[in-house]
Amino acid sequence: MKVSVLMPVYNGALYLQEAIDSILNQTFKDFELIIIDDGSSDDSLKIIRMNADKDKRIVVLENKQNSGICVTLNKGLDIAKGEYIARMDCDDISELNRIEKQVCFMDKHPEIGVLGSKMRVFGESVNSYIFDFDEDWKLCIADMIFATCVAHPAVIIRSKIIQKYKLRYDDKFRGMEDYYMWWQISKYAKISNIQESLLNYRKHSNQVTQKKIDDNYLNMTTLFLNERLNDLRISLDENQKQLLLRYILGDFQFNDAEIYSFIKISKKVLLDLKKSRSELVSSAKLVLGKAISQIVICSKKLSYPRKFYYRKAFVMGCMPFTWFLKSRIH
Repeated sequence: MKVSVLMPVYNGALYLQEAIDSILNQTFKDFELIIIDDGSSDDSLKIIRMNADKDKRIVVLENKQNSGICVTLNKGLDIAKGEYIARMDCDDISELNRIEKQVCFMDKHPEIGVLGSKMRVFGESVNSYIFDFDEDWKLCIADMIFATCVAHPAVIIRSKIIQKYKLRYDDKFRGMEDYYMWWQISKYAKISNIQESLLNYRKHSNQVTQKKIDDNYLNMTTLFLNERLNDLRISLDENQKQLLLRYILGDFQFNDAEIYSFIKISKKVLLDLKKSRSELVSSAKLVLGKAISQIVICSKKLSYPRKFYYRKAFVMGCMPFTWFLKSRIH
C-alpha cells in the first residue's frame, strides 16, 4: 500500500460527498481512504457507509461519541498501512492529481518528512485566493517561530517517521495539534511545500477549526512557544516572550517602544541562532523582516515619524535588514 488517506468527520454531511469524490477520483490509485466518524449526529455516517459499500478502498472507523480531532486522527494513524499518510478534511476538495504529485515528490526527496502545497481558499462570502507556503525547509523551520508552515489538510507524511519515533497528535495542544506535530517531525526530517495549489480549502460558518482565545489557549500557546525557543536555543526574558506572543496571536498594534523592543528581540533571535542553528539565520532574517513589516503596516499606535522612518528605511526595501537592525539597536 502506497498511501493511506486520513479523513476525520464530525457532522460534515453537507460537503462530505464532494470531499470523498475528490479522493476516490484521484489519478493515483494505490491508496486506502480511512474515514473516521467522530460521533456525528447528522447523516455523515450514512454517507460514509454508502460510499464504503461501493468502493473497497474505503476503511470505516467509528467513535461512539465525539472524542475530538486528536483521538480521531490517532486512530487512523494506528491502522494506516501506507508508506505515506495523506490528510484530507471532510469539507475540502483535493485536486485530482494531488496524491500523484505529492507521491512523486516524496519518492524523489527521501529527506522530506512532511510535504504540503499551496491551497486555494474559497467558500461563503470569500473571494477565492491562493494561500502560499514556503518550499525551502529552512524557511519552514523559521516560519514555525511564529506559525505553522504547512496546511494540515494538504499534507502527506512519511509513515516511517511517525512510526519510528512514535509520534501522535497531542491532545494537550488541541487547536494547534498539527502545528505541534510538524515541530516534532522537524527534529527528524525536513518539511517542504509543492509550489502549486493542490487543495481547495473551504471556508464556512460550521467549521470546527475556529480558535477561541481563552486562558487555556493562551497557556497552550505559551507552553509551545517556550518549547520552540528552547529547542532552537533562543534565550528571551519573560517580557520579550510576551511581546512575541502578542504577535503570534495576531495583535499587531505596537507602539513606538514596543516595536523597538520587537526589533531588539529580532536581533537576539538572530544572534542566538548564529550560535545554535547557523544554517537558519538567513531564513530567520526573512521571516523576522516580514513580521516587522506587518507590524509597521498594520499598527495604528506608531507615531507618524517612526512609521514614516520604518516604512521608508525598511518596509520599502531602502535598507538591508541587517543594516536596519544595526541602525536601531546599539
